[in-house]
Amino acid sequence: MSKKSKKSSKPSSVTGSAAFENLYEAAVHILMLQPWKHFSSGDFFIQYPKNGERMILACTVNSLAEGFGVLVYPNPAFCPDSVLLPDTLDISERDYIESEEYTLFFDAWSELPASAQKLLTSIGVTPTKTMLYPWFSHKTYGHPGADLSPADYPILSDILGNLFMQYRSVLEQGLKVDFAAGQALIRVYDAKADLWYNFASKIDFAPKAPGSITMRDDSPKLAALRKCPVSAKNPRVEFDFGWDAEPVADEEDKTPYYRMYVLFADRVSGKQLTYYSCHPDDIVDAAFTAWAELIQQYGRPQTLYLSRPAAVGLFQDFANKVSVKVKIVKRLPALQRLFRQNGIV
Repeated sequence: MSKKSKKSSKPSSVTGSAAFENLYEAAVHILMLQPWKHFSSGDFFIQYPKNGERMILACTVNSLAEGFGVLVYPNPAFCPDSVLLPDTLDISERDYIESEEYTLFFDAWSELPASAQKLLTSIGVTPTKTMLYPWFSHKTYGHPGADLSPADYPILSDILGNLFMQYRSVLEQGLKVDFAAGQALIRVYDAKADLWYNFASKIDFAPKAPGSITMRDDSPKLAALRKCPVSAKNPRVEFDFGWDAEPVADEEDKTPYYRMYVLFADRVSGKQLTYYSCHPDDIVDAAFTAWAELIQQYGRPQTLYLSRPAAVGLFQDFANKVSVKVKIVKRLPALQRLFRQNGIV
C-alpha cells in the first residue's frame, strides 16, 4: 500500500492560513465518521470535480500496520494497478515510485511529523493525549512523499469535502453500494441543476493508455539514423527503464527524487549496449539519446523488444521511422538480469 513516510522533505512555508484551516476542518469531519470502521481498502469512492473530466479515486486505509486514513489518486494514470485489485493496497517499490497520490493519516500527537505539529499549532490546535490528529502528504511521479505545498491545500480540501459527503450518503443517508460486487460510489456535479449527486455504479477500470511520442519526419536526427546500417552483431535489442530504490537529492535542487535508468541490451548475449541515468523529468531525452548512440555505435537492430506500455509509447513511432520492428513481450531476460545485478527496481 502507500508508504506512510513521516520524513518530510520540504516543510510548508505557509502557516496559520485560512486554506490550511479549511483543510484541517475537512479532515476532522472525516475523523468524526471513522470510515475505516465501515469500509475496506478495496471500496472505491470516485468523484468528478466541477471543472474537470478526469476522475479522482479515493479509498480508505484501515490497516493495523499503516494506521487509519485516506488515499487519494488525483490522476488515474498514476494509480498503481495493484491498488485496483480487491481488498489489497500492497504495491511494489516500482509501483510506489511511479504513483501520484495525496495521503491523509490520523495519529496521536507524539507520532506526527514535526512539520505537521508546527502547522497544527499555527492554527491554534492544542494537543491532548487522547485525540488523533491529521497530517497530510503529496507524492508525485518519481518523487517520495512530501509535505503539501500551499497550492495543494484547497485542492485536497475540496476532494476531502466531497469524500465526506460520499461517506455520509452511505453511513447516514442509507445509500446502498455493493462494493463486494464491484460497485463504486460515484459523485458527480450537475451544472444545470447546480447540485451534486451520489450513486452506486459498477466500475471497470480500463487499461491505462500511455502517451505516445511522434517524431517529425523532417528531423535531421532521424535522417541521420536512417542512414546507419542494419546491425549484424546485435539484431535483437531490449529496452526498459528502472529506478534507484532510494531517493537522492542534487546539490542545486534539494527536492528528493528517485533516479531513473534507461538501458538497452542485446537480447541474445545479455550484453549491456547503452544506458543513461537521469532525473524523472528527463526520461525522454535520456532514452532517445541512448537509442541514437546505440544505432550510431552498433547499427540499427532488426527488432526492438519492449514489455512496458510506457516504453511502447516512447519508441513505437521512433523505431518504425528508422525501420526497426517493435515486438511487445512479457519478459526481457537480458535487462531483468542487469536490473538485478545493479539494484534497479
